[in-house]
Amino acid sequence: MKVRRLKNKDFLDVYSLIQSCRDFSNFYITKDNVRSQIKNYNVVKKIINDCTKWNEILYGYFQDGELTAIALIIGFREKTRKYIKILSKEENFKILDDLIRVLFWNHGMETYIKVKKDSKILVAVLKKNKFEFLGDRGREVLLKRNKYEIKRLDRENDGRDNYIDKSNNSRPRGER
Repeated sequence: MKVRRLKNKDFLDVYSLIQSCRDFSNFYITKDNVRSQIKNYNVVKKIINDCTKWNEILYGYFQDGELTAIALIIGFREKTRKYIKILSKEENFKILDDLIRVLFWNHGMETYIKVKKDSKILVAVLKKNKFEFLGDRGREVLLKRNKYEIKRLDRENDGRDNYIDKSNNSRPRGER
């Protein structure tokens, strides 16, 4: 298993994955209230180029050297919500969970995702990764994940108060 950020050089792998998938219900873009599925060669090429140009985020999950799933965060040009789009050859809990965890480890921004209600494994993965239910949209549900913030140690006393072992003369662990 390897999850990494995808670039222009990965276009053929991404396009091949898209062509091999049967279910595109959660992998689309909406522009001017028109929903377009991301499967046309030119659309895929433009999205990958835009990911580089606009710093949009595209990660892939590789299994035995083959790209098996991708996650895309879009919405950076418009100053609106950032949406996640996920496409996978199979709805596998581990693959989707690893992909989402790496995505948010590297980019902990507030994001939204609309998912078909019948995508039970994907919904379970998203809930495990702290997505919250926002609303019902007919055949879809809207989920949101709040911005992830790393809590910094209090730098007073070099943060040593966080590392005191009271069972051994109250000395910091590093000084034994």
